[in-house]
Amino acid sequence: MKKDVIYIDIEDDITAIIGKIKAADAKIVALVPPKRVGVLQSAVNLKLLQKSALGADKRIVLITNDHSLTSLAAGIKVPVAKNLQSRPEIPPLSALQIDDTDIINGEELPVGEIADATSAQQKTATPSLADEVSNKVNLDDLPPKSAPKEPSKSKPKGMGKINIPNFNAFRKKFFLLGAAGLLLIVFLVWAFIFAPAATITISAKTSAVTIDRNLHLNPALPESKINELQIKTTAQQIKKSTSVEFDATGTKDVGEKASGRVSLTNGSDSDAITVPAGTTFTAAGGQKFASTTGVTVPGARVAGGSIVAGTASVTVTAADIGPEYNIPAQSYGVQGYNNLGASGEQMAGGTKEKVTVVSDEDVAKAKEKLTGQDANGVKNDLRGQFGSDAIVIEESFMSDVGSPSVSPKVGEQAKKAKLTIETTYTLLGLPRKDIKQVLDDVLQDALNGKSNQSIFSDGSNNIQFQAFQKLNDGAYTARLVTTGYIGTTIDTKQFAEQVKGKKQGEIEQIASGIPGVDKIDTKFSPFWVTSAPSNADKITIRFTVVNDVR
Repeated sequence: MKKDVIYIDIEDDITAIIGKIKAADAKIVALVPPKRVGVLQSAVNLKLLQKSALGADKRIVLITNDHSLTSLAAGIKVPVAKNLQSRPEIPPLSALQIDDTDIINGEELPVGEIADATSAQQKTATPSLADEVSNKVNLDDLPPKSAPKEPSKSKPKGMGKINIPNFNAFRKKFFLLGAAGLLLIVFLVWAFIFAPAATITISAKTSAVTIDRNLHLNPALPESKINELQIKTTAQQIKKSTSVEFDATGTKDVGEKASGRVSLTNGSDSDAITVPAGTTFTAAGGQKFASTTGVTVPGARVAGGSIVAGTASVTVTAADIGPEYNIPAQSYGVQGYNNLGASGEQMAGGTKEKVTVVSDEDVAKAKEKLTGQDANGVKNDLRGQFGSDAIVIEESFMSDVGSPSVSPKVGEQAKKAKLTIETTYTLLGLPRKDIKQVLDDVLQDALNGKSNQSIFSDGSNNIQFQAFQKLNDGAYTARLVTTGYIGTTIDTKQFAEQVKGKKQGEIEQIASGIPGVDKIDTKFSPFWVTSAPSNADKITIRFTVVNDVR
């Protein structure tokens, strides 16, 4: 007999399974559920499946090893097989005692097709359902296990009247709504209890106090001497090598010197004459040559009734380069030796050409270009080496330029050259606590005899160092100039206690009654907050000064 196998997906609800059974072509339908499927762990759902199958003139068989599912099937007499090769049978009821109150009698539920299924079952023949299925179904003939068949997208006929809730989906929605509600409560607690904050900026009426002190700055001091205005100074240095390429524009002549040999003749002196190296020989055209070695010319002698002159030869080189020294053989005058005659062979090898070289002017221009580069980057690097506990003296920035290095060197042939200079940059800083002590001493003197007055600003953020100068002993001097402000004392803690929980208008009214307050600026956060927090610790009070010299 023709039969179908339906694989149940874990996401399928009871309505989808009924739809798949009715869409099956065969009379016998084998249901293969996954492990721990929730939709079949209910006697009500199994009863609905059986009634709906009978109403569609079909028989269902469960393929499962699940003990609980087998027990439920035994209670409503649904055939079960352990696998596709086993014979289906109704499990013994003793596997699970089912409370009758947990089973809904479909015959008493005249709902849509369930009522129709009841009538159809009453017309079924007397033989047991398990016997009928066992006789008609041979599970060995069933098709091999394959992917679950897609349920029919068209709504099965008559199913519109069945409305079975999906409890898994309901449970998910319930937890999601619960989580959303909890998050809302947490947000509301944060938004109205922990988040609110207020910042109140008080513009206080103050008197300006000019601070002007000459400081002696010495890096060699073991510690500062505040009373004597001697401050231990910290120096930060950076050595930076900078280079610039430039075009060579100088020119000079280069080439080879002409050379040859000259014969010396001694015909007037019987004594030998020594001619040292470097002796000048002058040609008729004025070209000068110098001997490269010393030479001794023998004296004249008499032989056969006549005078025989002594002779010697020496190599000479032109005094300068150039082809004009390539002259033919001729006589030469010997400087310092008028009694010697000299005749030379042809001179050759003299050459000359004009080439580009590095000049002193080129180096000077390149140096000006290097020293003119922006040093702000180096200054920023030096400033970053000081911590927050130091006050940097911007006026102390110094640069010590070393001797330049040029490659190729001045006078050497080149079209391009490179100038490199190593520069040492220095910046000085002072301990912030020492400078604040200097400022505080001046302001405390200004407070003498003034009751209920306090310091609102010591001027440490606007210090200028003027007339900075380096001394010969390695110390420095500088003039510290700034402005501090004093005014009526305002108790910030008491004010915060007074304004907590108050709206902006109320805060301004309270502030207007405090001596020395010019105006206030109140800001609440986050944006939905309209009054100061009830916790005074969450109220920040800041001061700005209004110069009101009296």
